[in-house]
Amino acid sequence: MNIELIPLLHEDKDITDVMRIHASPSVAKYIHISEDYFDYVTNTDKVIYYKILWNRVLAGGVHCEYADGTMFLGICIDEIYRRHGIAEAALKQLFLAQSNDVNVIEVGVDETNVPSLSLFQKLGFSQIGREEELIILRKLLC
Repeated sequence: MNIELIPLLHEDKDITDVMRIHASPSVAKYIHISEDYFDYVTNTDKVIYYKILWNRVLAGGVHCEYADGTMFLGICIDEIYRRHGIAEAALKQLFLAQSNDVNVIEVGVDETNVPSLSLFQKLGFSQIGREEELIILRKLLC
């Protein structure tokens, strides 16, 4: 599987397509973003939004924030590209690329998002808590 993770830049040619993915009902019901979200992820230190390219086609994105040895992440895949193993392959690639400064990865997943919960459990994440409707999962890298 040919997966590429490319950082989203402020004037990126793909920003409209990334916004379209986030605006789709199947993503928006789980991931809520503000009007200035893309300014935030392209202009904030220790925050990277990676475009996920599958065979050179934009298939989704991964939001990563780094703080005190922890990477907090969120992932979305365009509905037409789901169930092809893209999210799993992208996350495995992302985890392998982390520096020694990252010891822990955390994600909050909506309790009704069974496919995402299954994916993160398959990747070795364990539930560590809840925040309202989110299940908080953690993976230790060390």
